Amino acid sequence: MFSAFRGKPAKTPPPQVEVVGFDGDTLELKSETPLANGPLTVILLNAEIELEKEAAVQIDQGFPEKQLYWASLPEGSDLGALLQPLIPKEAEIANAGGELPPSWEEKRSRVRLTRVLGAMSPQVAGFKCVTHDIHSEGMRLQVDQPLAEGSTIKIRFELEDHRLPAFDVQGLVKWCLPSPKKGHWAGILFTQITDQQKEQVDKFVEETLSYEGGVLTRDYVVS
Repeated sequence: MFSAFRGKPAKTPPPQVEVVGFDGDTLELKSETPLANGPLTVILLNAEIELEKEAAVQIDQGFPEKQLYWASLPEGSDLGALLQPLIPKEAEIANAGGELPPSWEEKRSRVRLTRVLGAMSPQVAGFKCVTHDIHSEGMRLQVDQPLAEGSTIKIRFELEDHRLPAFDVQGLVKWCLPSPKKGHWAGILFTQITDQQKEQVDKFVEETLSYEGGVLTRDYVVS
């Protein structure tokens, strides 16, 4: 005989994800469980700082085949202080031959799109690199070898829109520092880009963020 009263199904625990990098803004996460873009409660793990904490994050972009995800922290989150030891130390940045990046207060608020786009540049070792984020005034590049701050760089990249031709622009390397995980990040300020190209980038960013539920975040390119 079956009882008319059945127990509630067990609540599924949040997925456990490993924090493999943090730059003060973007979390690099590794998860065997596929994570959907958007707000998500997870259990953050990191052996280096003995972290095991349930927390809310915003999954910005994922690479399920590699089990890697980029996420940001909700406004007002206290996780930044807990994760601060994972940010590259100032001494390490100085020893790498670069200057310290601008302080948090010096960075300007701007809508940017966190996106991996293939790019090419004759100033980059091996000629190939990828973007980490982009907007109409600049981008952050992921490169294997550091770029000299203040140097000029030519970049060719394509947006995820087959209707648009490749973008050939020129920029200024505003800063370059080690990535929390691999290689280096370089903040690029566009110095030669047409008004039409700016409009196309702005439209691409706005439409993609609108479709994927993006948010207003801090930018890494400083004028």
